[in-house]
Amino acid sequence: MSVGRQHRFGLILDPWLLSVAVIWGGSFVVYKLVLAHVTPLAVVSVRYGLMAPPLLLVARLLNSKAPVVRGDLRALLYAGLVVQSVQQLGFIAGVNLATAVESALLTSTMPIWTALIAVGMGQERLTRLNWFGVFVGFIGVAMVVFGGKNGANPAGPDRLLGDALLLGAAVLYGYFTVLVKPLVENYGGLQTVAYCYALGAMVIVPVAGRDLIATNWAALTPATWFWLVGYIGALAGVYGFAVWYTSVGRTSPARTAAYQYLVPVVAMAAAAIFLGERPQMLQLAGAAVTLAGLAMARWPAESVAA
Repeated sequence: MSVGRQHRFGLILDPWLLSVAVIWGGSFVVYKLVLAHVTPLAVVSVRYGLMAPPLLLVARLLNSKAPVVRGDLRALLYAGLVVQSVQQLGFIAGVNLATAVESALLTSTMPIWTALIAVGMGQERLTRLNWFGVFVGFIGVAMVVFGGKNGANPAGPDRLLGDALLLGAAVLYGYFTVLVKPLVENYGGLQTVAYCYALGAMVIVPVAGRDLIATNWAALTPATWFWLVGYIGALAGVYGFAVWYTSVGRTSPARTAAYQYLVPVVAMAAAAIFLGERPQMLQLAGAAVTLAGLAMARWPAESVAA
């Protein structure tokens, strides 16, 4: 696609991307509201069960890429059945234990891990600025994790375990991003992600079977149903990923990624308003340091020629 067409698509998609950043930022608060009534496994299984079919339909309608060839099938199955499913199970467990603010900030470190893994797998070479950004990002993460009051934290004494799970999930999503890069180039971002999420649902839903059966769904309030189905499943899930990966395919990953910086900012504001979360001063400083590190780590690196 020409630079001019990318720019025009970017102007069209910018308001939609802004709405996705706000929705994703608010989703960390919504997760906490829903997890007060529904188990983590039940939440993630409902989310994936609701997301997969519409995403496949949208990908089919908007994407003209060819069907997956046999040579790419193994990588697709591994990315969806293993990496995506394990990452999401770790993510929801971490969100359940950590605060909403920590969940958003630690999840936002994914680009740092993506950069390091891309270097390790020979896809990119980082510049000195990129490496400095990675270093700064690690300092910020440490400030966020160790700057909280464990005993007084609303998430309880298991906060550090939740932080560790969230960091592990961020690492796995970074690995997932690097792993599917060749698939995205061949089939488009939306189609690739739709396939992977559908495959992930095939693992997550059976794993959560006992929780799905044990949950008293009739006792949930209309508000909880809306947050779970309408917000987490439809808005943050189907709408968010459809817009995001359509933008990746029709503008540029760099332009799309810029909006991700808003996610932890929105999450911090929403958590303060709706959950009463008040990050410690060291954590606020760590958030600023982490975002600065992300900006430097994301500065265009050098792609390695095939």
